[in-house]
Amino acid sequence: MTKIVKIETTTLEPFEKDARIVSIGIKDTQTGDVIILAEQDERFLLEQFWKQVTDRVIGFNFDFDYRWLIVRSLKHQVPVQQLVVTDLRTVLGLGKKFAPGKLEEFAELIGEGREKFHSREIPILWKLGKLEEIKSFNQADLELIEKLYERMKVIGLLR
Repeated sequence: MTKIVKIETTTLEPFEKDARIVSIGIKDTQTGDVIILAEQDERFLLEQFWKQVTDRVIGFNFDFDYRWLIVRSLKHQVPVQQLVVTDLRTVLGLGKKFAPGKLEEFAELIGEGREKFHSREIPILWKLGKLEEIKSFNQADLELIEKLYERMKVIGLLR
């Protein structure tokens, strides 16, 4: 099964002192079911993720997310799955891993802009215990990734 995945973190690097995954969004492309995980216990969050996602993943800048999922799973000794990944940013960058273009920029380009929100706000929201706001942001990102994915299929960039 193919899942769209987006994570939210407290830092850019998974090795930093306060580093942790605070939310994982998962959308099933066949059923449309959405799960937004946000837990105080990072180990539990990772265990739930790996139970849900076992095959093919679509993401935007997913190399970042996948690295985090692997490194944090290593820390907590959580078994992982080998995933088949389609990273929309890499596809749009014609294979260049660090090609310019943020999710918000591509969303605006295809007429799917959203309320301005910066991921650098996530650590503050996390410290304030505002999990619902983090979950809402994550769900909005999942929707943008799905719309971008669908547009890429329409023009023949993906199948």
